[in-house]
Amino acid sequence: MAVAAALDGDVEPERIDATVAGLLAASRELPPVTVTSRRLGGDGDDDFVDRLMPGILVMFLTFAVTLGSQSMVEDRRLGTLERLMTTRLTLGQMFVGKFLAGLFRAMFQALVLLSLGFAALQVAGAFQYFQVMAFCLLIAGAVAAIGLAIGALAASRDQAVWAGVVITMFMTVFGGTFFPVDGALDVLSRFTLNRYAIDALDSIISGGESLLDQGLEAAVMAGVALVALAVARWGFRATDR
Repeated sequence: MAVAAALDGDVEPERIDATVAGLLAASRELPPVTVTSRRLGGDGDDDFVDRLMPGILVMFLTFAVTLGSQSMVEDRRLGTLERLMTTRLTLGQMFVGKFLAGLFRAMFQALVLLSLGFAALQVAGAFQYFQVMAFCLLIAGAVAAIGLAIGALAASRDQAVWAGVVITMFMTVFGGTFFPVDGALDVLSRFTLNRYAIDALDSIISGGESLLDQGLEAAVMAGVALVALAVARWGFRATDR
């Protein structure tokens, strides 16, 4: 009636009803606005979750770099190392203890994040879970060693914090933490742990490869850990002089 009144009787009511009915039928077949809902981690989101979860996991693991570097400096500042040197502990035993402390701290973070992620998102099965945890042990060893090296070389707590933050942010930003990188960023990403760690975790979680297929990535983690430990051990020995 409102349409008929607006047209002032120029169009027959039957024609108006037929036109409106036709438009309603067309809108039901091809609605101009549709609403869809998807569960994160469900069909269609596998690639997104497979990439996001390793990125977040590696990012939190790299935070151990800053924590480990501060721990070493604080032990020197508070005189803890000097007091420990008066005990029966050797310098090597103290060094191993500092490394294991950083390793376990990083692995605890990985355990919590990975367990919650697998339970909530159900991205993979138990077999992939244990493979990812095994590779996280390599990542944790590398970041713990880097933190130990920074702490052994830093002269103050501020130096250790800033060095840890800069290294962590560089690896997070340029390592393809949340999205794949290409071009010039791809070159920079090759100098980060994140690049190799995320690629390995992504391959394992997606089911495309197993832990045994991550030879290059595992070698990078082990190589970085060994070099950083050698630097840290030299700095640790210098502390004793």
